[in-house]
Amino acid sequence: MESTLLGTGGDILGWQVVIASVISFVFEWLKKARWFPWITRSSDGLNWLVGIVLAALAAAGIQLAFNPDEGTLIVSGLSLASLTAFFAEWVRQWIFQQIVFKGVVQR
Repeated sequence: MESTLLGTGGDILGWQVVIASVISFVFEWLKKARWFPWITRSSDGLNWLVGIVLAALAAAGIQLAFNPDEGTLIVSGLSLASLTAFFAEWVRQWIFQQIVFKGVVQR
């Protein structure tokens, strides 16, 4: 597949917007939940950090496969090229989350 600025094949840009939207709306919902007191609307620094971590998780192209019979865990997708792509996707995902949050969720 040919690599472009929007990703590698498929509708990667559309999926990033969908994932950013889901993360933003769930994160906002958790801020209001009484049973989840660690993150609130007034914990700006923590909210920013959690948003960055969630963006990293959404952008990670690292895959894990666990075989319980053999007790093995296989980690794939760890190369310099994939880590470089990961950091680029991480930044892009965080930007999408901010756009969705500030443009849609916060309104």
